[in-house]
Amino acid sequence: MKQKLGRGFTLKELVLGGVHGQNYARSLGIAIDLRRKDTCSETLNVNGKRIKDYVSSMILAPRRGKYEKKPQVKEANKEVLSGPEASFQNTTRSVVPLPKKEPGYTWTTITKGMTGDIVYKTLRKETKTARGFYKRMELIKAKAKGGKK
Repeated sequence: MKQKLGRGFTLKELVLGGVHGQNYARSLGIAIDLRRKDTCSETLNVNGKRIKDYVSSMILAPRRGKYEKKPQVKEANKEVLSGPEASFQNTTRSVVPLPKKEPGYTWTTITKGMTGDIVYKTLRKETKTARGFYKRMELIKAKAKGGKK
């Protein structure tokens, strides 16, 4: 299925991403959708990782006063702004994009052996083998031979 960006993240995804509190998440520019439910652990982990990437790339202006808790987002100071992380800061209004999946097919060159094959017959034979058609036929033949003796 094609994944789409939603209207926002769930509260579980925020906690998994390391952001605690709705108001704090909204102040960072993270949209929250309270109607959404997490039904799949894969999407929960993917979205949690997206939030972590988004928050790790942010640099905010320093807070005034002294706080007991360490800030969840890097504060702007000379060391942080001169570091390599400052060049990767997300300045766009969009969230971190969804990871792209690998396509389920691969391209190859057509050989002479491929052109001589009849693909429909090959596919039918593989389907019948997978469903056990030929095994049933062998059992029926074995019963027919055993019954005539």
